[in-house]
Amino acid sequence: MKDDAVYLRHVQECIARIEQYTEAGRSAFMASTLVQDGVIRNLQTLGQSALQLSDALKSAHPEVDWKSIVGNRRAGPARSQSEDDCNSGFAAVLAERETYSEPTKIVPPR
Repeated sequence: MKDDAVYLRHVQECIARIEQYTEAGRSAFMASTLVQDGVIRNLQTLGQSALQLSDALKSAHPEVDWKSIVGNRRAGPARSQSEDDCNSGFAAVLAERETYSEPTKIVPPR
């Protein structure tokens, strides 16, 4: 098993990419399947990396909804994407931005 720090770095990289890909707003997101695919792929990667985190780290941060994050591994290409799916995904990204203050600092246990 890799160190938690490696997986946390993967999570941070995915979040940064999702923020970058969606900064142009909803209409740009909806107009580009390339952007949609990029966001979905990063949500899947983020979920996979979160799944690999140790139970000790997850237990130390109960404020994080790990189950929902890991559930993102099932997002996307396995099913056809309707506009409603994209709207829901984009709404979730925007909701996170609107309620964003400071990120939760998660430090791997030693």
